[in-house]
Amino acid sequence: AGVAGIKVSSARISEYAVERYLSGRYPFLTDLKISLDGHLEVTALARGRRLHAELELSIKDGVLLEARPLLFSLGPFTLPPYMLQLFTFRLDFSNNPYGIRISGLRITRKMIELY
Repeated sequence: AGVAGIKVSSARISEYAVERYLSGRYPFLTDLKISLDGHLEVTALARGRRLHAELELSIKDGVLLEARPLLFSLGPFTLPPYMLQLFTFRLDFSNNPYGIRISGLRITRKMIELY
């Protein structure tokens, strides 16, 4: 007699929360700035080189967070669009101990909204 799973009805994540998460996870990123305006935009210095990335976020199958790069540049190098297709980042949280499932994701009013 336990809980089979939890369905998230709504959760919001701010630009500040994303910035704190990325700065903790990737301490080599300095002067980090996050913008949520239709997609996730990251600007920073990565070991002295200017980094700029734009990513489209989505939820697949209720348990897979996908970040697909729309633009990526590091210093003078910018990846061409055909190479961006090779780099889709995924976070699978299907094995989380709470059985959390998320129906969708949208970015509105400088927030990521999970529903």
